[in-house]
Amino acid sequence: MEKRKSSVRPFEDALLESRKDAIAKRSRRWHLLALPFLVWAGLHALRVFHSWSKDHQVEQGTVFAKEFNWTKVSGCFIRIPHAVADIHLQIEPSEELKWTPCYEELECARFSVPLDYKNPSAGSAAIALLRSASPLPQDHKDYKGPILFNPGGPGGSGTATVRALAGPMRRVLGDGYDLLGFDPRGTGYTTPEVNLYNSLGEIGLFGLQMLQTTNYSDPSFGAQYGAMKNLGNIAKERIGNVGQYLGTPAVARDMLSIITAHGQDKLNYWGFSYGTVLGATFAAMFPNNVGRLVLDGVVDSEDYYEGRWAKNLEDTDAGLWLMYQDCVDSGPFACAFHESTAQAVSDRVDALLEKVRYNPVPFYNSEAGVYGLVDHSTVRRFIFTALYNPLTTSNFVFLALALLEKGQSEFLWYASGNQDMQTLITAPCVCPSPSAGSLAFKGWETVFSIACGDAQHNQPDIDALRKDYENMSKDSSFTDCWSIRMGCSGWKIQAAEPFNASFNTNTSYPILFIGNTADPVTPVSNAHKMSKGFANSVVLTQKSGGHCSISAPSYCTAKYVREYFVSGTLPKEGTKCDVHKASGFASSLNFELTAEEAQLLEASAELQSLYPVYIPFMPIR
Repeated sequence: MEKRKSSVRPFEDALLESRKDAIAKRSRRWHLLALPFLVWAGLHALRVFHSWSKDHQVEQGTVFAKEFNWTKVSGCFIRIPHAVADIHLQIEPSEELKWTPCYEELECARFSVPLDYKNPSAGSAAIALLRSASPLPQDHKDYKGPILFNPGGPGGSGTATVRALAGPMRRVLGDGYDLLGFDPRGTGYTTPEVNLYNSLGEIGLFGLQMLQTTNYSDPSFGAQYGAMKNLGNIAKERIGNVGQYLGTPAVARDMLSIITAHGQDKLNYWGFSYGTVLGATFAAMFPNNVGRLVLDGVVDSEDYYEGRWAKNLEDTDAGLWLMYQDCVDSGPFACAFHESTAQAVSDRVDALLEKVRYNPVPFYNSEAGVYGLVDHSTVRRFIFTALYNPLTTSNFVFLALALLEKGQSEFLWYASGNQDMQTLITAPCVCPSPSAGSLAFKGWETVFSIACGDAQHNQPDIDALRKDYENMSKDSSFTDCWSIRMGCSGWKIQAAEPFNASFNTNTSYPILFIGNTADPVTPVSNAHKMSKGFANSVVLTQKSGGHCSISAPSYCTAKYVREYFVSGTLPKEGTKCDVHKASGFASSLNFELTAEEAQLLEASAELQSLYPVYIPFMPIR
């Protein structure tokens, strides 16, 4: 086949056109800074990184609310604390899949399932579903049924993921599948909702505590521990009746119910990050109902259910080093923090961190009336979170650090998301509050309700918790940014259905695991460990940093994912895929491709640019 020279342009260009209004608002914040264009572009990319969902309205639902009202049920009223509660509903939950046109070419439904499958009298949940239907009729020989998606978290919205990514996902997976997003219990537009907080200020109060780093040798460790005990007591009192029904095994049963209602008996599924726990749980509970399962960015599910979260940071520092080396290789014109070696970049970053540990950098923007403070915790979390999608973030991380060196902290403060927590605390009171209890700031309570509720041993005393963090620090310098273990330390709501299956089993079809060589929170070793328990499964390794395979564009990875879903073909054990953009400073991808290969890579690059994987413990979604 004839090959052509391909230059796949970065998809940020296409995104800019669709996001003009949002970007214009953001760019106005930075008119006083030097390098205005770079700062504007940096803010855009960092907000995509922390809050791509804010543009696509993934978690918040502001565009969803304007275009399609999930929460109206005819003749019913729904309690949304401190928000408008008398909302009439559009979609009646049903025990059958009744699709309603929504968002132009998509379809929505609310699927009724038991809150407790062993106790139907406990009530029901209404699972929000969104479908990009296959163009093929269901009786066509090439129609394969639905693929379900989960973007991780826990807490990520599957409906928003499919809404945002249906185009590139379709080009990767072909026309044979319905692309089906669902919001797991406690997430997105699924009801009952998890409304833990009584006010915006309360969200901000606990949010600021969660954004502090967790250093086991620092006196603040005890203060965080006490705050999480308070949060656990509040949660048990306020959401205990709902929180017990949000566990992963119950969601696995929901997935089985969804595919059964769709007329299928095998689950096809692509799960990222925590979504690999959900997928592995389904495979363990229902091994004979496994179709094509891709588990991408693999969590050690045994460690997850033990509540330890101790097997996540093995490759974090390797990812950081790749970002430092990228700065070196890109040169002083491209990288604002350039040095001649990665070690020199590291030393410079460490010196800056040490400086702001004792001398945080304040700012006051008199024109905007905005003020803030960038301290050690802010910078540490800022760098750590950048490692999830470094091809989008690294350029602007180094720009933010260079500005901070010069005493300009406003850019980093905005990009880190601290503004949102401060706004929650300082915003004028509005009655009723327009956001508390809505989707706008959901996140932490969902993460805790699911992950901590699943855990079998999640309440260590403070000395045992310190020891856990000390042990984790042997794997990574970023242990102080790994908040989930601390967050679960005071949680008192346990899932009504615990996990009782085995991760050592034969499935009706082999599973494809995918891991990156320098993933910051799911090391590739987890993929190999989990694969050993599922007979005939295969691990595909992608040679890149970033969290999950879609953090870097790779024709090779996209090809194997497509072949697996379309024809059931697994890559050979030991297969490793290169990526076609390894630098966060590159502007295009140049290589020889056929037209068909270029289209597949283009879809992979668009997935990387949009990056749907949920990042817990960031204030912006």
